[in-house]
Amino acid sequence: MFSALLVASLFGVVLSTVAGRTIMNNHYLEDKLTSANAYSRLSTALVAQVTEQPELGGNPQAASVVSSVITPAMLQKIINAAIDQLTLYYQGKGPAPSIDLTGLTSQLQTVGVPIPMDSTLTKPVRLVPDSGTNQTIVYPGRSFANARTIAITATVVLVLALLAVSWARHVWTPLPDAVITVGVLTGLVAAACAAGSSLIARYVRFDDASNAFAAVGRDLATAIAHDLMWRFGAIAVVLLLGGIGTRIWAGRLGTSSKSPAPLTSRAGSAHR
Repeated sequence: MFSALLVASLFGVVLSTVAGRTIMNNHYLEDKLTSANAYSRLSTALVAQVTEQPELGGNPQAASVVSSVITPAMLQKIINAAIDQLTLYYQGKGPAPSIDLTGLTSQLQTVGVPIPMDSTLTKPVRLVPDSGTNQTIVYPGRSFANARTIAITATVVLVLALLAVSWARHVWTPLPDAVITVGVLTGLVAAACAAGSSLIARYVRFDDASNAFAAVGRDLATAIAHDLMWRFGAIAVVLLLGGIGTRIWAGRLGTSSKSPAPLTSRAGSAHR
């Protein structure tokens, strides 16, 4: 029973640790957006969206003016602020996040670029659904932190309990067996991430010309899945190597503790 519980808690520690350093980390997401050249690509797409209005008629001079306002640096500032707000919101430390492009709209109108009232640029885009006034808000970040703390605490307690049982029974293989099992499970997660990355790249077909926003989302998802594959894969290798090595040592230790008494001792006992 201790071994099964240890497998569950240790596997939970692995998952929560990787998630906490990646998809639950705002700096990680911002770095991935930078690696995907997302800000420049989104800037180009928004400039094209604005300049395609009938009022501008594809005027090259208007495109130059719009490009001077909707810059990659400006979008990076807005998007990163929204990601930071999202992280704080999920931790229960901030208001509901949104991407607010109304500042860009005001700047465009100031330089003479007309923006229709029904444009998506004229109102903030909420990143989470409206929960309503009578609904209880669930903060995943807070629940995630609590679950991670419980998993770490349970793992420490179960390791100590399993060591105590192993000491009493002189059987040292359950602990490395649990580590090997977690290594196998982690390897399966790595394989799933690899399959997900390949499937996204193969079947989700967008480019910047057709839909830059979807293309950036696809590239971001592919990059994250690929990175998670390597992270989980490395952890799986460490767990498997450590578990197998310890299992071999524990097996030899158990064998030596159960070895028969020397012949001289037996002869002496028989003589007496």
